[in-house]
Amino acid sequence: MTGPNDPGADALVKGFKAYMVQDYIYCARGIIYQTERAIKSTTAEEFKDTTTKASHYCTYAQGALDLCVDDVDQGLGMKDIDVLQAQPADATNYYTDMQFETAKTHNWVMNLVAMIPCIQAYYALAHPLCEAATEDVQKTLWYKLWIKPNGDLSPEDAGVTSQISFFTANYDVWKDHYAEAKDVFRKACQGEIGHWKWATDSKQ
Repeated sequence: MTGPNDPGADALVKGFKAYMVQDYIYCARGIIYQTERAIKSTTAEEFKDTTTKASHYCTYAQGALDLCVDDVDQGLGMKDIDVLQAQPADATNYYTDMQFETAKTHNWVMNLVAMIPCIQAYYALAHPLCEAATEDVQKTLWYKLWIKPNGDLSPEDAGVTSQISFFTANYDVWKDHYAEAKDVFRKACQGEIGHWKWATDSKQ
């Protein structure tokens, strides 16, 4: 991994900033997505569970915004207006449009499939990077602000196991929609990968 003084470090910071701005937009739109899911609820318990997730996305969006605008080391030191008025990238629009469409056309369990790559990929990427980080890498902004917060966790705390348990518990709701679930999952993976690729391209 790249350290703070290695060749290419400045370009990585540029790409990291670009990614985190889009992540803020993604999280802000996630509030709407979870609200759409709540509308599809079939019980009061489902509604309460899903609106709680919408509330969590308010927290996620605020956290992503804070990460962008807080002073360097605590954040990326960007101007709040530059983040709040940033335009969504094509990759962000593809990802969130797909999730919105899924929320409108599928039941409340099925449309959570569109969120699997987001939850699972963060931990799958960050945890091994966190374990392998050298002392030099631990001085970087991307370690302090992304790798450690997302990787220095248990699978339970990262939400990985609870998401798996959710689909296990609701098997009867989605078991007859497996082909649809695979298609949604494939598109969501494309969205997640597209987000990362856009950030990689942005550092050039």
